[in-house]
Amino acid sequence: VPVPEQPELLFSHCATVVNPVTLDRMEPAVRDWIGGDSVSLFGMAFTVPASISLSLFDDGGTIIPLAIDAIVDDTQIDITTPEAPKLGVFDLLVETEFGDVVLEDAFEYGFVRGEVNNDKMVDISDSIAFLEFVILGRGDAPRCDDAADVNDDGMLDITDAVVLLNHIIL
Repeated sequence: VPVPEQPELLFSHCATVVNPVTLDRMEPAVRDWIGGDSVSLFGMAFTVPASISLSLFDDGGTIIPLAIDAIVDDTQIDITTPEAPKLGVFDLLVETEFGDVVLEDAFEYGFVRGEVNNDKMVDISDSIAFLEFVILGRGDAPRCDDAADVNDDGMLDITDAVVLLNHIIL
């Protein structure tokens, strides 16, 4: 009976190349501080890492974690902006097990002039909220004085409500 040949054991060195995550841009790059806006992040190699985390940060130490709504494909991630603790320009940090990458000046939280009651619309309810606070001393103070200063004169007074009402009604 012939003896079967033993299989030959071969040794090989395999190399895996992992493309690092790259960042190109965020669109749109400016949004209201109230948050809740859909924003897309564009770059490369988003589907390669097993885990990926996103956050916005500024020089003052403010960090805003971002939740991923969807990794659309290898080049796009969709997020919904959270409410910002302050206005300003933020860098974007993407962290993976293969390393980190930063996109400077990626996103700016701004404000919408006339949006006083934080409901993401400029309407008559903003004027009512403004008048309740400024004239009657009731209700919450506007979170963003620049948004409440409708005529941009540096003061919060009844003329702001009048200008806002003219804008809404006319």
